[in-house]
Amino acid sequence: MDRLIHSRDLAADDGVALPFALLVAILLAMLSSLFIANALMENRASFQSEQHESTLHVAESGAEVGVERVMSAADPAAAVWDEPLPDEEATDLDALRSWAEEQAATVTADCDGLSPDEAGSCVVRTASGEATFLRPQSEVGDPLPLVLGVGYTPTKADPQRTRVVMLEFGSSSAAWQAEHAFLADGDVTVGGNVKLRGDGGSLHSNGDLAMSGGAYEVDGSLTWTEDGPSCGEDCSNVNGISGRHGPVALPEYVTALDLYESDKAEELKNQGEWVDLCPDGSVREPTLHAAEPCEGKAADSTYGWALDGATWSNDGNATIDSDMTYYIHGRDAKLTGNGSVPGGAFSIILERVDGQGGTFEGAGNTGIAPHYPGLLIWAEGDVDLRGTFGGTSELPGVIGAGGTVSLGGNFGSDGVAYLAYHHHDEDSESDIQGNPTIRFDGDHDFEFLPATATQRGRWTEL
Repeated sequence: MDRLIHSRDLAADDGVALPFALLVAILLAMLSSLFIANALMENRASFQSEQHESTLHVAESGAEVGVERVMSAADPAAAVWDEPLPDEEATDLDALRSWAEEQAATVTADCDGLSPDEAGSCVVRTASGEATFLRPQSEVGDPLPLVLGVGYTPTKADPQRTRVVMLEFGSSSAAWQAEHAFLADGDVTVGGNVKLRGDGGSLHSNGDLAMSGGAYEVDGSLTWTEDGPSCGEDCSNVNGISGRHGPVALPEYVTALDLYESDKAEELKNQGEWVDLCPDGSVREPTLHAAEPCEGKAADSTYGWALDGATWSNDGNATIDSDMTYYIHGRDAKLTGNGSVPGGAFSIILERVDGQGGTFEGAGNTGIAPHYPGLLIWAEGDVDLRGTFGGTSELPGVIGAGGTVSLGGNFGSDGVAYLAYHHHDEDSESDIQGNPTIRFDGDHDFEFLPATATQRGRWTEL
């Protein structure tokens, strides 16, 4: 009897333990599911965070490549995206992001093999994804000091993540160092028996280079950006032709008024070594901090100049005073003569006023050296030097034209760098004809001409 009762008690205990065990198993399964779900969520969040961060780095890589291409472009100011950024969107970060995404979507070219001057943007491929970059320009065409990087992961064609960053940058100026004896931002024609001597005895055209006849002697190189040379078989006799190059950036253009208002001009005015030659035929001696040309007191001398129509000239019958900078306001200038115009240290700056004046012509036998440091002639119009006119100096100097530079005759110069900006007529040609000998060593910094360098600024995510 006792054995029967004990068996029943054990059976009752077993009946209670089984549901309890099942309950414990269910609770453990639920806890395991919860832990697994949490782990999956954490892994998913971690993956998304890593992908989000990776997309940011891809976008930054795109912006970095964009800045590098801007900095290495021949003309950084022209390295901009074709579609202008509306002014009202330039300061609205949300609108700027939308604009960047919309424009970047149209970019298809691969950056590999493209020079900085061949594309306003391209696709940058990284190990984590792909990116594009944009340097916006304003509605009036001014380049803005920023580059936008748009990053995509895993690819631009099938993006799961897109992030946009903005890299701001500025520019600093240093003295420009000439590498070419003759540098033109347009077409150049060469004929006759041209000799380019010295370490910097080079010529570059940012347009076409046409050559004909003659026995050319070039110590450096002849290069061009578009077409050239067109001399056919004659080219076989030309030494120093290097072939087609990308555009070469001219130094930042300075106006005549920029020079008039410079610190060096103030110094020369204070020393009595600056004269204004005015449209009405008067000669003025500007006072220190003179606000505008031709507002100074009347001079007692013409310093060897005379106004003939619209041209201030010297025909060799009078001596031009040396150790002077002559500023010609709204008129042209011409130096001629047959050996009677003396050489000396003087500089000539010509300003165009309402499209009038600003052109310089030199002929005869005249030699000059720079009085304004590094500057021989700075003309906002054209420069035409013929005969045996010579710019010679122990200190190198620049002869620059807002238009074209033409050299001819038995012209010769030593230590002179020629700059032709071709601002007034994009179809104009600079030319070198006759028997000129141009010697330039190309190792001098010209302080009055700034060369800009790009510097990175701050990052912002849009």
